[in-house]
Amino acid sequence: MTANIAVAFINNFPGPSLGGGEVQLLALLRGLLAAGVKSSVVCAAGSALERETRALEGVDVIPVDFAPCSLLSLVSAVAARLQGVQIVQGTGFLTNLIARRVGARVHVAVVNAVQVAPGAARLDGESRRTSAVRKLLDRSSRRNVARFVAVSQSVEEDLLGVKISASRITVIPNGVDIPGIRHAASDAPAFAFDEARVRVGFVGRLEQVKGCEFFVRAAALLAADHPSVDFVVAGTGSHEHGLRSLAADVGIVGRVEFLGYVESVPPLLAALDVLVVPSLSEASGLIAIEALALGVPIVASSVGGLPEVVVDEETGLLVAPGDAAGIARAVARLLADPVLAHTLGAVGARRVEERFTVERMIDGYLRLYGDLVS
Repeated sequence: MTANIAVAFINNFPGPSLGGGEVQLLALLRGLLAAGVKSSVVCAAGSALERETRALEGVDVIPVDFAPCSLLSLVSAVAARLQGVQIVQGTGFLTNLIARRVGARVHVAVVNAVQVAPGAARLDGESRRTSAVRKLLDRSSRRNVARFVAVSQSVEEDLLGVKISASRITVIPNGVDIPGIRHAASDAPAFAFDEARVRVGFVGRLEQVKGCEFFVRAAALLAADHPSVDFVVAGTGSHEHGLRSLAADVGIVGRVEFLGYVESVPPLLAALDVLVVPSLSEASGLIAIEALALGVPIVASSVGGLPEVVVDEETGLLVAPGDAAGIARAVARLLADPVLAHTLGAVGARRVEERFTVERMIDGYLRLYGDLVS
């Protein structure tokens, strides 16, 4: 059955390095290839995704310009290239809208993957006007979507909350390549760490929605009573300068290291004693899944899909979003109780093996595609 399925994905991520969603897409593409599904990828010209998908033999790569002035002509051009495709899938807000228009043009099923919790853009500084326009565009074209894929039960609840019927929603959690992550974690980190010291880290985009400010504030609360602990911030974003200034303001410049972009994350995660995921909104929590695959204990915000990964007192510790003092208390508890930290990490690793494997993710999509073309 799968040999008769042809799916086109649309992804507009322009970066020279892959984002988390693009890593997920590449894993899905590999699984679909192995299952005999024909895949096409419409992506930003010159992006890392274009480079990586061209390395996958059998995937049709269609590089395009996603500039706003090009969007109307892009829909027509993409529709002309996708003759014979049975399913068109968007991977984010803009590409979901494009997929709806393209699907209507070529008369095929449209799948919208929802990997960001509704309202997350407002937490990243989006204006009320822009948010209102986004909602209008979304509502006015939803009828063209055959199925919404929610990456967590939390996202499913959000979709139900905006009046999308349950019959049009399929929950397919993100999955990670556990053997690959564990193998990569055995490599030496790209950064020299003092093995005698304890490391507590944040890994992610340095943007408001990721709550990195509260990690720095929690580090300041912990620093005086934990002189053997170093704090690590890995990632880039518009808030990097502000975070460095904040570290100076709270007096921990010598205790927190900003690593910038890290190409290989697993060795860094494996070098941490505690990972903090202080997000203000999180649809799934991919970095938490990857860390738990390595048995790294986690302190995370109780938002969105994170509690589905980090089960409080079972696979990690949860705190209220925006609560720097709560983060500090939870981290201090793990540092003071290595047995608890190890147990949470070990149970978390088993949970990831049971629920968040890339194989389960691929199987979920194969079942979905089979339903849509049957």
